[in-house]
Amino acid sequence: MDVTYFILYFLTCFMGITLGMLGSGGSILLVPAMVYLLNMNPVRAADYSLFIVGTSTVLGVWKSWSTIKTYQQLIFQFGIPSLVGMLVMRGYILPFIPETLIETSSYSLSLKTAIMLLFAVSMAVVAKNMIQPIKQLSTVSILEDKSKLWLCIVGLGVGLLSGLLGVGGGFVIVPIFVLALGMSMSDAVSVSLILIAANALFGFMSAFPIQGLNLTLLSHLTLSCWVGMSIGLKLKKNIDSERLKVGFGWLIAIIGVLIVTKEMF
Repeated sequence: MDVTYFILYFLTCFMGITLGMLGSGGSILLVPAMVYLLNMNPVRAADYSLFIVGTSTVLGVWKSWSTIKTYQQLIFQFGIPSLVGMLVMRGYILPFIPETLIETSSYSLSLKTAIMLLFAVSMAVVAKNMIQPIKQLSTVSILEDKSKLWLCIVGLGVGLLSGLLGVGGGFVIVPIFVLALGMSMSDAVSVSLILIAANALFGFMSAFPIQGLNLTLLSHLTLSCWVGMSIGLKLKKNIDSERLKVGFGWLIAIIGVLIVTKEMF
């Protein structure tokens, strides 16, 4: 096996472990790994990422089904606009974005560079939330019943961002649920799983027919993530997840800095 693919499969397995233990965060590594290891276009890498993340989180949805049923109304209010945003981005916006966004005599900004810089910003958000855990609010809910329009707008924004980056959006969904709705961290992670799975799978299907997709690579990466997910769910009971979360947060922060350095300099 080529060393490059071995590293990629290892990272995908590690992503599955973090998904199994922490419920979110790991998927943000996959697209940068495929872009830099395989020299793949970020939009194409997102096609692979969405399928792998979507199918892997289904297992977490099954494990968290009792909690998910408690928040059915919230899931519909937030999830349907999020799916609309995902489908709009993948089906009607991304195909028409030019490869070169800005071009002058002295400067050029490509779509690839813009997406990777946005990834770096997203990584900074993920790293901060993992290194300094989000605190649950003591109040009931900031938004109450009049929040339906707000939830729809935010859900739409999350879907658009997820479609562009090729991730499930858990790094945005979980802080919103904890800080704005006063949910516990465990409930927020459980509810986010079904939204991540739906966003990712619908985003992948919206791109059909996907031309030039390497089904062998897709199946190997998916299997690697499933193996990691199973390991993570088993290790969750025996390993201090908080220490892992902090360490993973610093790893993501370092990768984000490397991405900015590579793309800008």
